[in-house]
Amino acid sequence: MLCLEYKVDKEVTSLWIKTVEAYDPDVDGMIGMDQIEEALTEYGQSPRTYSLIHADLHPNNILIDTAGLHLIDFDDAGYGWHQYEIACALYRYEDSVHYGALRDALLSGYRAIRPFAHRDAELLPLFLLLRRLLMLSWAWDRPELGLRDSLPDLIDVACSRVEAFEFDVVMKRIRE
Repeated sequence: MLCLEYKVDKEVTSLWIKTVEAYDPDVDGMIGMDQIEEALTEYGQSPRTYSLIHADLHPNNILIDTAGLHLIDFDDAGYGWHQYEIACALYRYEDSVHYGALRDALLSGYRAIRPFAHRDAELLPLFLLLRRLLMLSWAWDRPELGLRDSLPDLIDVACSRVEAFEFDVVMKRIRE
C-alpha cells in the first residue's frame, strides 16, 4: 500500500498521484491522506498562521550581496501556512545532526520579525512531511534535472515517514 494523496489542493494531489503511479502503476491504496486533510482542516487558516508566503524558501532562492539578502523565484508564492514556509527552509536539513540548532535559530530570527507561537511551531513536523511529499511531484515534473531515477528511493522514504508519522500527537496539539 502506498501513502500519498492530499486533497486540500487538487492540482498537487494530481501531481503526487501521477508521480507515484509512474513509479508503481499497481498502486492499490493510499494512507495518510485523510489524516493530513483532517489536521489541516481542523487547524484552519487563521491570519495568525496563514497568509502570503514565498513557499519555496531555501538557500538556492536567496541571493546575498553587500546590500543584504534578496529572495528570488516567486513562482510558488501564494497563500499558505507560515509553518510550511519554515518547513521549506528546513527540509534539506531535516536529517542533519544540526537540525535542532538550525530550527531553533530560524525560529528565533523569524520571531524577531513576526509573532510565531510555540504551539504553532510544534506543528512543523506535519509541514515538513507536506514539503517532502510535494518534492516528489517537483522531482517528477522536471525530467530535465535527471531526478526521476531517484524517485523510487524518495517515494519509499516519504511513505515510511507517512506511515511512522504520529498524526494523533499532531491532532492533540491542534485541539489544545
